[in-house]
Amino acid sequence: MAVLVVGCRARVVIQLKLLMWAALVVYYVELYTDINMVAQHWGLDHSVAVILLVARCVQALAVTAAVISESSKQPPSEEEEVLKQALLGADVEAPAAKQKRPWYQLMFTAIMYVWPRTPLMQLRAGICVLAIAVMRLLNLAVPILYRDVVNTLADASSAAHPRAGDKPEFTTFWHIFYPYALLYMVAAFFQGGAGTGATGLLNNLRSYLWIPIAQNAFRSISVDVFSKTLDLDLRWHLMRKTGEVTRIMDRGTSAIQNVLSTGPATSASNALLEGYWDMNKYDNARGARVTDALLNYETVKCFNNEELEKQKLEEAIINYQKVEYKLMASLNGLNMLQSIIIFSGLIAGLVVCTKGVAEGRLTVGDAVLFITLMQQLYAPLNYFGSYYRTIQQQLIDMENCFDLLGTSPSLTDKPGAKDLVASKCSVEFDNVSFSYHADRPVVKGISFYCPGGQTLALVGSGKSSALRLLFRFYDPTSGVIRVDGQDISEVTQASLRANMAVVPQDTVLFNDTILHNIQYGRPSATDEEVYEAAEAASIHESITTRFPQGYDTIVGERGLRLSGGEKQRVAFARAILKNPRILLLDEATSSLDSLTERRIQDALAAKRSGRTTIIVAHRLSTIMDADVIIVMKEGDIVERGTHQQLVQMGGLYAEMWTRQAEAAVVEELGTADEIGTADDKSNGDVSEMAAAHGSSNSLVQ
Repeated sequence: MAVLVVGCRARVVIQLKLLMWAALVVYYVELYTDINMVAQHWGLDHSVAVILLVARCVQALAVTAAVISESSKQPPSEEEEVLKQALLGADVEAPAAKQKRPWYQLMFTAIMYVWPRTPLMQLRAGICVLAIAVMRLLNLAVPILYRDVVNTLADASSAAHPRAGDKPEFTTFWHIFYPYALLYMVAAFFQGGAGTGATGLLNNLRSYLWIPIAQNAFRSISVDVFSKTLDLDLRWHLMRKTGEVTRIMDRGTSAIQNVLSTGPATSASNALLEGYWDMNKYDNARGARVTDALLNYETVKCFNNEELEKQKLEEAIINYQKVEYKLMASLNGLNMLQSIIIFSGLIAGLVVCTKGVAEGRLTVGDAVLFITLMQQLYAPLNYFGSYYRTIQQQLIDMENCFDLLGTSPSLTDKPGAKDLVASKCSVEFDNVSFSYHADRPVVKGISFYCPGGQTLALVGSGKSSALRLLFRFYDPTSGVIRVDGQDISEVTQASLRANMAVVPQDTVLFNDTILHNIQYGRPSATDEEVYEAAEAASIHESITTRFPQGYDTIVGERGLRLSGGEKQRVAFARAILKNPRILLLDEATSSLDSLTERRIQDALAAKRSGRTTIIVAHRLSTIMDADVIIVMKEGDIVERGTHQQLVQMGGLYAEMWTRQAEAAVVEELGTADEIGTADDKSNGDVSEMAAAHGSSNSLVQ
């Protein structure tokens, strides 16, 4: 039978030796019948029972280790790669080869999250382990007691109904009920399971005590994984897809939760039978394709590519379903083969038991004991094939999750780093160079100094990278950046960023209320302070008049319910509310009209006392009042000075200024022409407008 089992299993799933263990279990049960007969003959029932109990526990642990080890060491097949492509997309970079963790290391890491930290929780965990140990003992004791009850009843029945000529012997109820029937009832009540109509007192107690342990462990790992993703640097996030990271987080925590929900695993039957068939995790196959489409909804609509996105989604699902069909068909075939082999063993065992009872070597209770033990052993074996795939997938998910937890950010605080001591908040770049790629530098040895409380503007290529370096999203390749004379690489990132606020060009808001998005700049701020910041950013009136729910209006995903100008004004209000010592503006007014821009600049100027402001701008009209303007070209500083000085120099800045001024004249002429045509008086008005702009342009030049 063992040869047949191994042969059939090898034809279904290569390298899976699971049914070889099932065959050994069948052989063990059949052997148990013979051993039981010998033990009864020599009066060694109790000694043999203890030996068999130890053998069963060792065997269960061996089966568990074999299944998990085989699941974890099997390399990803071609079907696994198709699944990855369906889930992550065909354009995903192949990850760098990494050494796979042994399964026992994964389990040990998971146990570190499971094991509670407080004495009360540790006591709960200890009781759970003790309850499971007692349940394992009852798994063997209940069938044996059941056998004794059957034998007692059979003997009593035979004595009460003897053969013809023999005198009947009647026994009392208590003689029959005690001790075996009473012990069986008590043991079955605590064990539960088949025939009791309940799950058992011990199992319910263990489940109840395990609830807070599982919840604490799940909360711990979920928060740790989320915290780790926030701690990792910007370079790490830019190199990975958001959907891929969230899938690792969701699947990893889900895999650990599935382990925790069943309590501590003590045998192959518990580890497999009580696990969840987690097919819902494959719903992420379609999510991988639709995430980008939903995040870029406007782009899809603008280019009329709805059908293309539907086609891409359908192709991903078809590729996944092809693999799913092969896997499910293989598992179904495996289960049918297992059923045939299992019932063959059961029939063979019943033949042996029937022959033993007929010959007087076995009692009816022995036959009942054999059938009961077979049911206990075969029930979990029926799930081995089905749950092999689940175990393998959950080990992979746990490994990816633990790899994420073990990832170290490339940019961290140095040991012993101190908090930034901010006074005037002067900013200095000292021969700073930086490149995203070694062969493409974006900042080339730039040096400048901005005294505290002044405004410095950056124009040209490489300006936004300079802001990222100041915010310490990256460390420079060479050179030093100082704030108040302190090297920012020597201070903590939290203290550095606590003194800064940034208004980006592309403002992304949380899918929450307007109040929450503004208050995000300083969560402890009162509603009145939020309203004051909104007024300074010229957004308060729009919020109260345009939106029925006012500040409680949900802005939508990435703030899509707001216009571009409204989103930028919310970002301004958030920065104003924080009241930073250093304010960074990265093309912050690109979506604002001239009047709103002027109002915000006036509000910032009124609050600028003692604040250092660094502006990255393409529209030169927004930086005319800057104390110093740095002009960059291909990462180098080519000019510096005030607006008037740079215009008079006639260099790159003057050329950019003239080009933008001419573009503004043409734009306003076009607007005036449309207005004039609508009012049927275009000629005179356009001539006057052209003359006016002609004189202003000459003044500029």
